[in-house]
Amino acid sequence: MYREKLLIAGEVDPIVFLLLIKISSIRSEKVINSLYDYFVAGESRNIACDRHGVSQGFLSLKIKALQDLSHQIKKISRYF
Repeated sequence: MYREKLLIAGEVDPIVFLLLIKISSIRSEKVINSLYDYFVAGESRNIACDRHGVSQGFLSLKIKALQDLSHQIKKISRYF
């Protein structure tokens, strides 16, 4: 099943990003900073990982987790 990517690298508003992090289970500062660089600042995954010492595989998992969370929020938002 195709799922629209709601979070586009380099195009996520900083406030939206921080709110997503707040309701996610992600707590590692290194991972949060890497995700910020990727989603908000538009850095490549390689640069974001190297800068903060996060493995690319782990960052990919967390990118997917935030994408999934964003998708779930969109699905339930129609009920409010």
